[in-house]
Amino acid sequence: MISRDRLRAAQPNQLLAAACPLLNAVAHFRLAPPPADAGALRLQMINEVRRFEQVCREDGQDYNVVIGARYCLCTSLDEAVALTDWGKSSIWAGNGLLVAFHNETNGGEKFFQLMATLLQQPQAHIDLLEVIYFCLLLGFGGRYRVMENGIYRLEILTQRLAQQIRGARGDYARSLGGPCPRRSAPRRPSRARLALPLCFLLCCILLCFLYIDLNSRLDAAAGRVQNMLFSLPLPKPSSPVGEFSLAELMQALAEDIAVSRVAVALQDERATITLLGGDLFASASARLDASYQPAIRLIARHLAFTTGAVTVRGHSDNQRIHGAAFTSNHALALARAETVARILRPALHQPGRVTVESAAGQAPLVPNTTPENRAINRRIDIIFTLAAAKSDSE
Repeated sequence: MISRDRLRAAQPNQLLAAACPLLNAVAHFRLAPPPADAGALRLQMINEVRRFEQVCREDGQDYNVVIGARYCLCTSLDEAVALTDWGKSSIWAGNGLLVAFHNETNGGEKFFQLMATLLQQPQAHIDLLEVIYFCLLLGFGGRYRVMENGIYRLEILTQRLAQQIRGARGDYARSLGGPCPRRSAPRRPSRARLALPLCFLLCCILLCFLYIDLNSRLDAAAGRVQNMLFSLPLPKPSSPVGEFSLAELMQALAEDIAVSRVAVALQDERATITLLGGDLFASASARLDASYQPAIRLIARHLAFTTGAVTVRGHSDNQRIHGAAFTSNHALALARAETVARILRPALHQPGRVTVESAAGQAPLVPNTTPENRAINRRIDIIFTLAAAKSDSE
């Protein structure tokens, strides 16, 4: 039997391995029925956090790293409890784990401040960043739960964190166990006892090869059908006799969404289509990259089935521009929005309902600390209401 120490040694991130029981508790709180005694459950989790600290000390983890991981885990556990019906009326509501260990209640804000600080040197803090990443995967939202377009922004941050972790870790194989212990004078099993496991192993290998072959044939057939569908001509724009469907629009933009060139967000009755990518416009210019025009024209054809106002809002980063064409980021973002609006208007029966505005660098999705982050913040939002589309179809 493999000991607990050998299991932890097999993990590339011992901090994450020590945090597994607490991370499992986050998922358990969201799915399990109400506990018989919330106070006893709180004391149990306090002991589990202390056990996590003890394991980390035995592994020789840095004190500050353990404190940061404890802060994130307590915040995630407190939010998981707060989102349940029983957690809002229990002792946990005003005396959670973050209060018990850190005497704080604003973990939803500091969680992401800590994450931003660690991302400045991801290689040096990769173990703690992985713990934070798993907290996000298990549903932690913090301040983004109450922020406008918060879920969309949180998804972008989570994807950025995953890219940083892959860049730091690289491709490696995660072993499921440590090296087998050496035994003195091992017994040699008989051929009869080995026959059944070997036959079973051979059957599994044959089934795997059969599955790979069938899956390859299915992918090839599906690819041919997909190419045939994409080769069909799109209908020409006509009078708005159909019904607007956000789902159909997202399906039509599936390829652009898959490569993060376009994102679609919905809040209440307002939909926002965001054009992303550092190559959307030339540097310090309002000249649109030609590869984005098909997607914008496709959006325009679907907007023809709506009747409400359409707002095109330009965003920029916080870097000052020094060219003579535009005097400020506000003017540059406004000109870029007007470039997109000129493509939308011809497809609409009332072009005058398309207006442009500039947010400049006032609404960044992520901090403007790196060229990659500034590329994310340079974007165009196309905003319209679904209520107008529904009333038009009725």
